[in-house]
Amino acid sequence: MRIVERLEAPVDRRTRLAVAAVAVVVVIAFVWCVAALGSRSTAVADADARTDLADQAPVAVATVFTVHAATWRSDRAAARGHLAEPLATTLAPALASGAPDGVATVEWAPLTTAVVDVDGDTGSVLLTVRVTVTPASGTPSTARKAVHADFSRVAGQWRLSGLDDLS
Repeated sequence: MRIVERLEAPVDRRTRLAVAAVAVVVVIAFVWCVAALGSRSTAVADADARTDLADQAPVAVATVFTVHAATWRSDRAAARGHLAEPLATTLAPALASGAPDGVATVEWAPLTTAVVDVDGDTGSVLLTVRVTVTPASGTPSTARKAVHADFSRVAGQWRLSGLDDLS
């Protein structure tokens, strides 16, 4: 019976304090939920960026450094689409020149990819690649290389911005 009497009683100071305390708890819980969702969405975006970089890095490296004498110009045009500054400027003369004498193909085949870091729109990747150079006449030579590649995200696409040969 005491509960019914309390519910029917006029609102007093104790009731106001209880309502205020409940309101504060609800607001704090709401703010905490919004903050938690915000940090989760950041973590999801970072994970997506790492996955995209891991998927796009080997394709970009292979496209930039693989070339065939018969399709040299179109290979170089495709390579330009995978480059970002400062590497685009550094490689511009090589991309504009013709095929070297005596070389039929140069193929870079990525074997392993490991994303080292992603920070916003920049990232770095370690790759091992098999490089096969086929002369116009003669036996192809194959070497395995380890490279550290830097990338910049441009319009949602990871583009190669730097490369260090670690071999």
